[in-house]
Parts: sequence; structure tokens; C-alpha cells
Amino acid sequence: MHLIYLDEAGNSGTNLDDPHQPIHTVCGVIVKDSQWLPIETQIDALIAHLVPRVADREGFEFHNSDIFQGHGFFKGWPWPTRVDALERLLDIIVTNKLPIVWGAVDKQKHKAKYVYPAAPHDMAFLLCAERAERWFKNHAKDDVGMFIADDTKAKSDMKKSFKEYRKTIALGNRKECLEHIIDTIHFADSRETFGISFRMRLTISSSGILWAPLELSPFLSELNGMYMQEGCFRKKGAAK
Repeated sequence: MHLIYLDEAGNSGTNLDDPHQPIHTVCGVIVKDSQWLPIETQIDALIAHLVPRVADREGFEFHNSDIFQGHGFFKGWPWPTRVDALERLLDIIVTNKLPIVWGAVDKQKHKAKYVYPAAPHDMAFLLCAERAERWFKNHAKDDVGMFIADDTKAKSDMKKSFKEYRKTIALGNRKECLEHIIDTIHFADSRETFGISFRMRLTISSSGILWAPLELSPFLSELNGMYMQEGCFRKKGAAK
């Protein structure tokens, strides 16, 4: 059994013209059931290292926007300390060899291609689900997985879409069924489950290249070459 922790970035609803969110991305981190407890222990140890006082850990969450901008729990933390915190979290993904699958929709291209374009979040989720299914077919064909997502107001729409996607996903000239993804999408508060702490809110540039701060590139480039293109990330000290 595998748990597939989902998150999204760039959600502007049906507005395809938001210049600040040109790409909608849905990303999933795949965790095998036998990995769950060891990884939880590793994350608890990391939080204890970052926040020594137990009383200060209540509600602690690795939220990338807070880390990058110095908000929330990371308010007042120096930039190098915040980068180190995220590096340590990403290193847990690398150490445990957790696969990452993702789907992304360029809203302007999507708008230009269709007279009545589907909602970007539906399309991005469909692509991510299809790639999760493909991962199972290639690496765990005798196993199954379940989606777990951050609680959202759109969860009823997501469940409805997923129910349809489970029957048949039509992509190009081929149709694929989600044979390895079972049940429905389960929603949880990100503060209550470690898996959603792995939310990979990586920005997708207009050229479709995955982007992240230069300091994190050595970690991101190791995440899983099959699903995260290594050439998109610069090494430390490399020219911009």
C-alpha cells in the first residue's frame, strides 16, 4: 500500500488570465506504508532540532511560502536558517527515495487551445493522477495507492472528478484506467499529517521549467530523475 500526498499551486479558479499564477501545478509524493513510521520519526526529530522548546511546536508546519517569505513560524528567522530547514526536509525525501509525480497546465496555452477550456485544477490533477498510475505500472504493479490531499473548499469537486477519472483517463490517442489508485480522495489538515508537509510548491515558469531557489538545487536535482528533470536545476556556484 502506498499513500500519495497531493498539493497544488497556482490555483486561480476559472480565471486563466492571472499574471501572477500563469501555471497550475498538482504534485504528489508517494510514500510506501512501511516507510511511514520511520519518516514520521525523522520529521519529528527535525522539528525538535529546529524548535527546541516543546511548547513552541504546537501547530508547526513546513509551509514553503512561509519559509521563503519569513512568515508564520519562520517569522524572524534569517534566510540561511530557513533554507537549511527546507534543505533538511528535502533531504528526507532524497534519503528515503520517495518518488514525485506532477501535472501542470499553462493557462494561456490551455485557453488558446480550447473554445471551452476545462478548469486548470481538473486538468493538472488528471495529469498527476495519470503519472501516478504510470508509476505503479512501472514500479509497483502488484500494489495499490490512495490519494491524500490538503483540506480544501473544492474537495467535493475533486472527489467528483476523481470518480470519473478512475473509470477512464483520455489522454491523446490512448485511454488509461486508474487501476492502482483505490477508494476516493481523502482530505486532511496539513498540520495533522506529515505527508502534506512534503508539499512541493515548486513554481513552474512560463517556459515549463521547474524552478526553485539556487540554494536548494542540489537536493531537488536528486529527487527522482524520472519525474523531476535534473537539468532544470542549477548546482551551487553555477552561472545563472
